[in-house]
Amino acid sequence: MSASPAGRSGFHDEPGGVPSAVDKAMLVLNAVLTDEDEPTLAELTRRTGLAKATVHRVLNVLHAHGMVERTDSRYGPGERLTGFGRPVDTGVFTLLRRESTAYLVELHRATGETASVSVLAGDVVHHVNQVYGHRSCRLPEQTPVGAGSSLSAISRILLAHSPAARTPLVPATELAAVRQAGIACSQDRSGALSTLAVTVPGYLGVSRPVALAVTGRAGRFDHAAAAKMLRNSAFAIARAVRVATSSFPAEGNAVG
Repeated sequence: MSASPAGRSGFHDEPGGVPSAVDKAMLVLNAVLTDEDEPTLAELTRRTGLAKATVHRVLNVLHAHGMVERTDSRYGPGERLTGFGRPVDTGVFTLLRRESTAYLVELHRATGETASVSVLAGDVVHHVNQVYGHRSCRLPEQTPVGAGSSLSAISRILLAHSPAARTPLVPATELAAVRQAGIACSQDRSGALSTLAVTVPGYLGVSRPVALAVTGRAGRFDHAAAAKMLRNSAFAIARAVRVATSSFPAEGNAVG
């Protein structure tokens, strides 16, 4: 008799040769992480050799803990994993950089401040692309959510539009208000820097939102004018991304 999938994976069985609950969870998680395409429940059942009901139950537990995420009927690495150094949607990052640069340049020229595109992965905000001048600030490549005593507008807008977001730092009512307004504003602890942020609308091939923002010296740029430009640019970037992804072959549309 051939070894079970759990046995071939090197997991230790409980007495009687039955994989433990932890073994089953690791087996399913390993199958999710090692699949180049996001697998379905049926594919995971076939790969692990476990009962379909067991795989479904394990996936629900892993999803609840942010270890896997579900898009339609497919499963991929969760926010908790992507937030701890796992490469996150590098295809999306490349796509966003390419399609957003021209619009970031326009925003920077119009406001004189830093224009940026950011993505939330787990507990980390990745500032994927930014355009700034010698008199404007430069954002770090990554910013942990909750760093400092307050969240930036970029973090707030991303958390407000992220279904998997879990944070005690911002009340749900406040996130709901940000979501309804469609824009977030913040100042840093010193009050010297101000940020306005909106989301890039539409499906961008990722299961997490994308933020477009302007960050600069408080009082140095017109917030009302910047907000209008941000919204217009966000729609333009979304449209550009849709056009770019529509030309990908179905099996190569690996931006999610």
